[in-house]
Amino acid sequence: MRTDRHDGVATMSTYPISPAWAFAQFLKRAGWDHYRMLGIHDDEATAMQAVAERLRQALAKQGYAPR
Repeated sequence: MRTDRHDGVATMSTYPISPAWAFAQFLKRAGWDHYRMLGIHDDEATAMQAVAERLRQALAKQGYAPR
């Protein structure tokens, strides 16, 4: 088990990488085709992608910004 500290918040994880880092990696790699495949129509896929981008930016501000 490892403990990660970020901005005064500690998280404990048994994963080899933190869940926040793993999710940031996913958001970096997810493309339009993924959202479109999971969305009911283009408008929903566009909304999903926009929210994912906001989450990616928020994670990046906290230091979770994979390259």
